[in-house]
Amino acid sequence: MKPSFLSCLVALVCGLLSHVLWAQYSPKDFPIDPSVRTGKLANGMVYYIKANATPKNRVELRLAVNAGSLLEEDDQRGLAHFTEHMAFNGTKNFSKNDVVNLLQKFGVKFGADINAYTSFDETVYQLQLPTDSADILNKGFQILEDWAHNVSFEGEEIDKERGIIIEEWRSRDLNADSRMMSKTLPVLYKGSKYPIREPIGTVEILETFKHERIRKFYKDWYRPDLMAVIVVGDINPEEMEKKVKEQFGKIPASVNPIPRPIFEVPKHDENLIVVTEDKEAMSSTLQLMFKRDASQVSTWADRRKKTAASLFTAMLNSRFNEMRFESNPPFQYAASFDGDSWARAVEAFQVYAGVANDDPLRAVSSIYESFERVRQFGFIAPELDRAKKQVIAALEKSYNERNTTESRIYCYRLVANFLNNKILADPETDFAAMKSLVEGITLEEVNQLVASLMPSTNSVLAITCIQKEGSKMPTEAEVREAIAKTKTLQYKPYEEKAIATNLLASEPKSGKIASLKKGPEGVTEMTLSNGLRVLLKQTEFKQDEIMFSAFSSGGHSLYSDKDFVSAAYAGEMVETTGWGSFSAVNLRKALAGKTAYIGASVDMYEERLYGQSKTMEAKDLFQLIHLAMTSPREDAEAAKNFVQMQLDQVKGYMNSPEVMASIESSQMMSNYHKRVLMLPNEEIMAKFDAQKAIKFYKERFSNAADFTVVFVGKFNEDELKPLIEKYLASLPTLNKAEKFKDLGVRPPKGVTKKELFAGVDEKSSVNLTFHRTEKANQYEMTDYVRLMALSDLMDLRLTEVLREDKGGVYSPYCGMSFERMPLNMSTLTVAFDCSPTNAENLTTTTLSLLESIQKNGASESDLGKVKEGLKREHEANLQQNRYWMRAIERGYRYGKDMSALATYTKLIDALTTKDLQDAAKRFADFSSYTQLTLYPAKYQKK
Repeated sequence: MKPSFLSCLVALVCGLLSHVLWAQYSPKDFPIDPSVRTGKLANGMVYYIKANATPKNRVELRLAVNAGSLLEEDDQRGLAHFTEHMAFNGTKNFSKNDVVNLLQKFGVKFGADINAYTSFDETVYQLQLPTDSADILNKGFQILEDWAHNVSFEGEEIDKERGIIIEEWRSRDLNADSRMMSKTLPVLYKGSKYPIREPIGTVEILETFKHERIRKFYKDWYRPDLMAVIVVGDINPEEMEKKVKEQFGKIPASVNPIPRPIFEVPKHDENLIVVTEDKEAMSSTLQLMFKRDASQVSTWADRRKKTAASLFTAMLNSRFNEMRFESNPPFQYAASFDGDSWARAVEAFQVYAGVANDDPLRAVSSIYESFERVRQFGFIAPELDRAKKQVIAALEKSYNERNTTESRIYCYRLVANFLNNKILADPETDFAAMKSLVEGITLEEVNQLVASLMPSTNSVLAITCIQKEGSKMPTEAEVREAIAKTKTLQYKPYEEKAIATNLLASEPKSGKIASLKKGPEGVTEMTLSNGLRVLLKQTEFKQDEIMFSAFSSGGHSLYSDKDFVSAAYAGEMVETTGWGSFSAVNLRKALAGKTAYIGASVDMYEERLYGQSKTMEAKDLFQLIHLAMTSPREDAEAAKNFVQMQLDQVKGYMNSPEVMASIESSQMMSNYHKRVLMLPNEEIMAKFDAQKAIKFYKERFSNAADFTVVFVGKFNEDELKPLIEKYLASLPTLNKAEKFKDLGVRPPKGVTKKELFAGVDEKSSVNLTFHRTEKANQYEMTDYVRLMALSDLMDLRLTEVLREDKGGVYSPYCGMSFERMPLNMSTLTVAFDCSPTNAENLTTTTLSLLESIQKNGASESDLGKVKEGLKREHEANLQQNRYWMRAIERGYRYGKDMSALATYTKLIDALTTKDLQDAAKRFADFSSYTQLTLYPAKYQKK
């Protein structure tokens, strides 16, 4: 129910988390967005309400609690997170698991629509509900109110939940990353409470704490003066405000509340370094933090400084990206950002990098050399111009999408405003002001930030390494020596060569639209004069987005076993070498300030292009498509670098037991077929030939008549037609259709079981995959719906039995797939992590659950939950461009159209318990499945 510590860290890197000093306030220069109704109840609870019709007929509810694991006492470690779990295990008005059971009857899915997370400083509960029923909304508000002050904490339920949370710890925290984090965190936040208050807590306390300790945490910190309720969606704000006041205003104010402390992180004059290693680490990384006191953005001067810092990091990241594409680069990736950290009292300029060639000292040197070059010479005008274009483009996209931004995004912003004082300004006036601010920032202003962003004290460098036999990780002294040396070197100013301003060297001669007709579901079907098929679907879901894909039958199946590696990596390589006269780096520069991008792949049975752009960038997108299909760039040095990048990215993956198990499961499902690529290891990449890859790429993308191109999004068909004729109808064609070659990749016959022993942690993973193959075009929409329903039913039953009843797993998974190439194949997969001692028992239980469905079908209650869940999910999908893209691809790829989609909801309504019984017999055949169980390396089965 919470994001893992490491997944939160990734979110932090992406700039998705916000933590500064907490105190409810309105920045004096930034009046709050007038479309948001906000206020404070007499009991101290804050509320936010906003009408937003994306998605339609949905409302997002949040209960934000300004309390997390830092507020725990020593014998309460883990109980903030445990409290979050208990909110789903009984309240005053909903006993035991009734909260989840009730909402599932309305089609609300546990995990996707109802969830929560706990971090160091906060706990946030989230619900997405349909708005077509007053009863659902009333129940949702009652649940939120109960979470706020009426959680039951029954002793029996507390004790049942212990096992589930320990399994969450096992699943999320027993790995190399967590082990290394336990060594780096105490240095990153030296002298503070953060390293000893990771939200999951300790197993010892989770197993033994007395019930009154969690009840006390709830009483102390779950109180209205530390809470906000947030309502965003397809609602009437006036009605919702009245409802919020009635529902939450009756919660009693806290009497003599404990002051909510702010947790400081002591400064240190020295620059700290920590180096750690692990045998199961998948990569070597570095994290660098220059820490400083958190600052509040309450004036335009504050905001100008923050924006200048964002331009600084954008320019530095651009240089890092160039280095990544150089011959023998020092790192796989490197990215800087300036802003919040895990500690609310601290913000920092930070750099994250993935080490290349297992040489962390070289990566450290390269990062610090980049710093020194900036210190001595600063950035140059073209770099600032591109960075400004990027920032302004992001501002424009956000502004253009203000009326189609999803409600969950607004919820995030409102939660950030409550917990972290983030600006919640009026987008109508804020956009113009911010654009003007960005345009006015000078190069001198940005270059002067070096001293404040990278001070000489209070920094931390954390290095993690892959522990390997015969190699040793660098010592702290060696790291300090490498850093010191960068300050003694002679540097040259950054130089930039001129690049072309036009994507195409010359404009192609236009072709024609040979035929046009309207197809099902609003799809326009075109055939061009060169034989290429174009499918258009106009939508209003996003006001500034066009998505596209192009596909053609063939793939690397048309090449020999000797050459298939070169064909399979051809698309990825060309993304690295570039198109036309543009290297990958220069293409990015040429498109500075634009979102248009394109990617390519050559899969086993088809070749693909994909990408998207803003609506106003449609011409750029079409030119990129033309470029990608006609002009792959040959660059021997870049191709060599591509091979090394592939090897570096996965060099340590096989150290991870989980990755080993995942790959083994996939290989079992292909019966170890030699044409199924896994990780690009030394043996595989030795077969790669860059010249052949270019040749194969040209062959795969040179025949426009064999392609179907799909566009979905906000556009005017009449405005696209000239672009279609110029850039698509002009593409070369061979006037022939190709078909893939069936390589005979099949799952093994019968039942295949395997046990894998790897890793040091007391953790097992189980993967069961049932498979069925049939002749091509035997599966219909009815089969797809029934398999989806069976998968959702198993999800329900696994959660009820393996998680809630047995307490043996945290997050069991059941998923399905439905393929038609090279023949029809369905899979139903169950996977979970657990204690090694429970693996066999839980596997037996899983099989018995499937057997029960085969014998008895589904209960009427579960059938209702499944049907409502599928319908609600479909309603939401129909409002997503990406869903329509996939649906159109599926429909037309196999010689059909979109007609079957119209029957989807009717097929769901018609589902019976016998249908699920029959589906279980058909798609979960006990005579045809694979089973892989991962055990620790030294585990001895009894």
